[in-house]
Amino acid sequence: MIRYIDNGKKQTILLLHGLACDTIYFDNLISELSSHYNFILPELSGHYRSSDAPISIKNEVDSIIKYCDTCKLKFQMILAHSMGSILAFELDKKIAGIDKILLLEGNLIESDFVWSTQMSTMTRECFEKYWDKFIKQYPLLLKMKVKKNNLDKYLSGVNNFNPYHIFLYSKLISKCSNLKFKTSYSKTI
Repeated sequence: MIRYIDNGKKQTILLLHGLACDTIYFDNLISELSSHYNFILPELSGHYRSSDAPISIKNEVDSIIKYCDTCKLKFQMILAHSMGSILAFELDKKIAGIDKILLLEGNLIESDFVWSTQMSTMTRECFEKYWDKFIKQYPLLLKMKVKKNNLDKYLSGVNNFNPYHIFLYSKLISKCSNLKFKTSYSKTI
């Protein structure tokens, strides 16, 4: 599921949310930057109510490219949160004209993958127990600085995620190596 916010501006930013998150993460940012940019906001598979497909880097990248081609949209910047940085780097290899990649808690180096690697080594049963604890206690809410009025909306979004798809995503992410992203890395400097 992808939406486009057309503010009638010349430049467009692709916003990629992270693992166990959604586009609510960008609400304040969009408000601040709406007088300067248009936005493309994909909701990643397994991260919204009607999504029953497991998330995969290839499918997400293909979906974003297809959407942009169909709607004749081009973007010059990618702003990626956390695990969204891997998608940003993959898109950068396939799409011309991307000038900058901005990372919010992006996974650039091998040590950044520790959390997802820990998840990827869990059994399904272990992960399901972890997930029950995660939706009650995970400090992402504090890290994201979610405003009080958005808290209920965010929590309802967390409960809609398909945890097993997120688990599969963590397995996939843990296999990525920063070495194949040298060109993208230079765009983040």
